[in-house]
Amino acid sequence: MKILILVFGILSSMACLAQTFCSRSLIVPAKKYDSAPRVVIVSGTNREQSNSLLVSLEMKAKLEDEGAFVEILDLAQVPPSTYSGKNYFNTPRSFQEKYDQKITKADHLVIVVPEYHGSFPGILKSFFDYVQSPLEAKNISLIGISAGAWGARSALNQFSETLLHRKANLWGASRINIPGIDKLMESGRLRDPILLERMKKASELIVSSKESVASSESLSFSQIQSLTGLKRKARYQLSSGLVVEGVLSNVTRGPDKEQLAYAQFQGPTSLKDGNRPLLGQGEDIHAQGFGTPLGKLKKYRRLSGVRSVDQLAKLGLKLGTPVLLEFESGVVVDGVLESAQFSLRGTLQILQFSSCRVSLGENILFDPKWGTFDMAVAEKIQSVLL
Repeated sequence: MKILILVFGILSSMACLAQTFCSRSLIVPAKKYDSAPRVVIVSGTNREQSNSLLVSLEMKAKLEDEGAFVEILDLAQVPPSTYSGKNYFNTPRSFQEKYDQKITKADHLVIVVPEYHGSFPGILKSFFDYVQSPLEAKNISLIGISAGAWGARSALNQFSETLLHRKANLWGASRINIPGIDKLMESGRLRDPILLERMKKASELIVSSKESVASSESLSFSQIQSLTGLKRKARYQLSSGLVVEGVLSNVTRGPDKEQLAYAQFQGPTSLKDGNRPLLGQGEDIHAQGFGTPLGKLKKYRRLSGVRSVDQLAKLGLKLGTPVLLEFESGVVVDGVLESAQFSLRGTLQILQFSSCRVSLGENILFDPKWGTFDMAVAEKIQSVLL
């Protein structure tokens, strides 16, 4: 009888463990998958046998070691006639089948960007002009290579702006800058052990990202709430494009059981427009944490479409005046509107208040004594990258 009880206890514990794992499978990364993640590497130049291609091949090997299915799209193999002006508004079917569809099916993109004369190759811009696949649904990692000492920082920064215009989900966690590329090559292979280790770690992160990003449409409130138990930093992209990098410590539920009313982050937290840090929104400012309401407003429903301070004023939200914002969740923001911050694309992302009180019923979420209040203008958490 004791043996039977013991076995039953072990089986019960295993069932509970399995239930816990399954409930978090959308948000907890794993190293290996039953279905291999599909990664597409774009070698970003049309120079034949380029260093970009050699780096792409090295990255392919590292990713395959981690269990990924990898394809390389070498821009040197794209027929020059593809970029004819007559094709600009009529993408050739051959391009769609050979390149666009592969990008659509990929779980992750890795783009190797060489630096030419302080910028990225024009052929790389032309290639992505023809790509019709939506980029916001994928993780995108960038690898910059240059003969100089800065590892294509300028080229990567410029190309990042091009991708952000497409609302691409750039993943800074695996960005690699490779300076002095010619000196690192030996018989057509990279030999630098430090660089190879960085590429290995980036490959591990890329493979694990397949299940660490989930659309908010598939995340229930309880799943988002489970992230508060991670106790480590993650990247939370809001529906406005604003990115919050920090430790999610608490979430407040609205009247609707699946409604996220308020998100609280603990410890040093930074706010970014994609990968671009926002002025005055770094960890030095939010050293103690960051909190914001999320959801729809009862009034000012067109707030997310505002593109300037003047448009804010036309809605009745003038800088330097008291403002009262009421959310459908019941959260109330009551303070003096001091400033507004916009993304590079012109999207309203943050409203800053002084003398501000944020409450939900009797629950005080932010007290005026705590200083200025920065409110994210967004309805939901769009994606989570662990």
